[in-house]
Amino acid sequence: MPHEISLIPYACGSGAEKRNCADAPDYLRKYGLADILQSKGLDAKWADYTKIKKMPDSISNVTKHCLALKSNVQDALSEDSFPITIGGDHSMAIGTWTGVADNLHSRRKLGLIWIDAH
Repeated sequence: MPHEISLIPYACGSGAEKRNCADAPDYLRKYGLADILQSKGLDAKWADYTKIKKMPDSISNVTKHCLALKSNVQDALSEDSFPITIGGDHSMAIGTWTGVADNLHSRRKLGLIWIDAH
């Protein structure tokens, strides 16, 4: 089991009706999610994440964000870190699971816990 938890933001709401869900990672960072997890004995750190320039249409925007998320998930897994993706809208499943699937060759047990606000 990986020892480090990589908190990976997905600041995209372009796949949702209410686009302000893209603000969730920033709020959780601001209010100390990593610190709270660390206080519980978990080695949690926010992953480096470059803000993506907003594209003119939703599909292009989701595509750009999902490609970046896929890369971040792959990086976390290759560093033996446990990725937790925090979004954003449901389109994040595309980037999350594409990144995980590309690392299945490691023969690590993988699972999904999906927490939704509604």
